[in-house]
Amino acid sequence: MNKRKTRCYVAYCEAGGIFNNEVFYTANEGYRIDLATCINCGSVLVVDRENPKSAARSLADLVTGIDCPECGCNLQTSIRSYPSVFVGKGGIVGSFSPSSVIPPSEESRVLEFWEIEP
Repeated sequence: MNKRKTRCYVAYCEAGGIFNNEVFYTANEGYRIDLATCINCGSVLVVDRENPKSAARSLADLVTGIDCPECGCNLQTSIRSYPSVFVGKGGIVGSFSPSSVIPPSEESRVLEFWEIEP
């Protein structure tokens, strides 16, 4: 598994009564990039949905036989769509839905995430 630079936005949200959990999200502005997470360790991964080999496949199907690069657990049982599911401070699992309003580009960051490749 390789790392991939991904442009995303940052938000802060609450999970289990704990505030200021940092989450990342992408804006689908013509190029489809999805984020996913390992709920065992909270590692964020990226899926290139423009790749014909991964475009229509489910997350569970894409990670068949793949272990998390951070904690080593089987991703087929621990993968979730991110940030709709995220691991916050203290290991608390939370949920976040970004606004449909896309922030200005200058508020974005380029971060590296592990890429799930078919």
